[in-house]
Amino acid sequence: MAQTVAEPPSWRVQSSPPRSRHLAPVLSVLLHLLLALAWLGFPLPESDKSEPPAISVDIVPPPPSPVPPAPSAPKTPEAPKAKPAEQGVPVPQLTEGELAEKSTPRSQTESKKPNPPDPAASQPTTKTKKPAPVTQNQRDWVLSRVLRHWRRPPEMGPYANGTISLAVKVMGDGYFSDIYDSRRSWNPNDVFDGYAGLPQGAVQKRIIDSIYGAIRQAQPLKLPQELRDKAPFEVRLDFRFKDVR
Repeated sequence: MAQTVAEPPSWRVQSSPPRSRHLAPVLSVLLHLLLALAWLGFPLPESDKSEPPAISVDIVPPPPSPVPPAPSAPKTPEAPKAKPAEQGVPVPQLTEGELAEKSTPRSQTESKKPNPPDPAASQPTTKTKKPAPVTQNQRDWVLSRVLRHWRRPPEMGPYANGTISLAVKVMGDGYFSDIYDSRRSWNPNDVFDGYAGLPQGAVQKRIIDSIYGAIRQAQPLKLPQELRDKAPFEVRLDFRFKDVR
């Protein structure tokens, strides 16, 4: 006899319908309503949220550092340009044979060799030593040699306190130079201006004759070696009438 086994009871759980099933009709109605409003000409509400303005920023690279100027290369001198030939004058053309015939021999174009240095020229030249200037005592010595021969006229009149000065140049042989040289002929008119216009026997003429004669009679001077080395030199001769009797 067979035995039957009782099956356990089965339980079914019913889940609640999803919410999307209820929202679908609502969304469909709203979509159709918006389409109807747009078709009728009503403006759709715009969103109040405005996007912030976009700000563009340009990134500029820093300026490049100044580059020092490169040193300019020295200008090379341009080769001299040949002058254009004058109109009507043909440019001479030399053939190779004529140029060889008229060319200067090589021996003439070569530079001459310098002469050997002169040993005498290389030696230093000895400079002549300049003599020392004439002292006042030496000038007084020359004046004293002239005054020895001066004889003033006895009657001087208004010229008794007068003075006559002459500048003479003493040469190395003891003679005076130029118009005061005793080797020349007697001519006081060359020494004293206006001598020829003086009357004969005038006191001025006698004074000039006495001074001119003393200068000529004192020559040639016997110069010491010290003065002879300094010659020629100038001396001023002062004839003071009051110092001579």
